[in-house]
Order: sequence, then C-alpha cells, then structure tokens
Amino acid sequence: MFSIDKNEISIKRVVRKNGQSIYRINNQTNTRQEVLSLLAQAGIDPQLTMDYLTKGTDAYFYSISLAQTILFTNLVICELMFVYTCTSNIKPFYLFPNRHLFWATGLSLGLQLLILYTPIAIAFHVVPLNHPYYWIALFLGAFSVSVVDEIRKYRMRLKIRKDPNRNLR
Repeated sequence: MFSIDKNEISIKRVVRKNGQSIYRINNQTNTRQEVLSLLAQAGIDPQLTMDYLTKGTDAYFYSISLAQTILFTNLVICELMFVYTCTSNIKPFYLFPNRHLFWATGLSLGLQLLILYTPIAIAFHVVPLNHPYYWIALFLGAFSVSVVDEIRKYRMRLKIRKDPNRNLR
C-alpha cells in the first residue's frame, strides 16, 4: 500500500523557533510534500492532520474541547432519555401520564443548547457542535442506553406473563 516497506510508519514534525518545520518519516528527513503524499496514500486528510502533528496549536486545543463537548453533551442527552425509562420498572417508556416530565426534559435540553451556542460556553469550556453528524452520533449513543433498558423491561413483562405470581424485586 505504501511506498515504504515497513510494518509501522512514524511521522514526526519538528518546529524550530524561527517557524521552520522539519518533517521525518521513520526518522529520515523528508519534505512536506512527501509527508502529504504518504498521508494521502493512507486516506488521511492532510489538511486536518498537519495541524494535529504539533501540540499547542489552535487545532490541537479545539480537538480537545470538541471531545469534551461531545462527552458532556452525550452524558446530558443520555440522562434526559434515561429518565423516561426510569418512570416504570416494567411498563414501556411511552406509557406514562407525566406530561410535566416532557416540559422538564425539554427545558433541560434547551439549557444544554444555551450552554453550547451562547457565550456562556466559555465558562463550561465547550465549543459549538456545528456538524449534524455530531448530533446524530450523540442521539444514537444516548438512544442505545434506553433501548437496552427497554429490552430488559420487555423480558420482565414476558416473565410476568408466564408466571403472574412471580416475586419481582
């Protein structure tokens, strides 16, 4: 696949005080174009990668903030969805009469969006989630927790139907 015959390839970028960069592939000095060519062979976007090779750049700190934001938001959304599964130990989440819970979770989601997309984000060290696939991944991840719990409840309902006198703890 690569023009280098090794099992592992190491790419290193050294930035001198004067701003000059030195690129190394497997500890051999190469040009920037050779590094970009190697990254392109691997299917890695060179525009993103070149900034990440140097710790301390804006792209490096943004990626850390983005990861923290995704984790924080995933935790919030997971808890907001999990509250619906906790309304009953046996009944499905959609069979409950508590409409105040809808308002509370809606308000909580609104506050989460307020944290992400207003200047208050600075206090929480989060960045806006600008790409739709971040939100798709967040909701799929949070939804999976609820699905697992609903499967557990469904199995409990099946056991109750088989033996209605069963003692459930």
